[in-house]
Amino acid sequence: MNGRDAGSGQAAWSHGVLREVAAVLADTDHGLTGREIGDLLARLRMTDPLAGATKRDRLTEAFIARQNTALHR
Repeated sequence: MNGRDAGSGQAAWSHGVLREVAAVLADTDHGLTGREIGDLLARLRMTDPLAGATKRDRLTEAFIARQNTALHR
């Protein structure tokens, strides 16, 4: 696969980019709380594969899972 989503033509984001986006959203001082992350993922119907992990790791894994699902449709 060439890193593009056949349905939308969008390039897949690298693991590093997904991790950095997650880090911004999970920032301790200005980001989402653990509960807000859980609520957001549920509202977007995204899995929360690491519910007991750090906020950044939870979001990163959820983003990876969603992107992988989208790329393999």
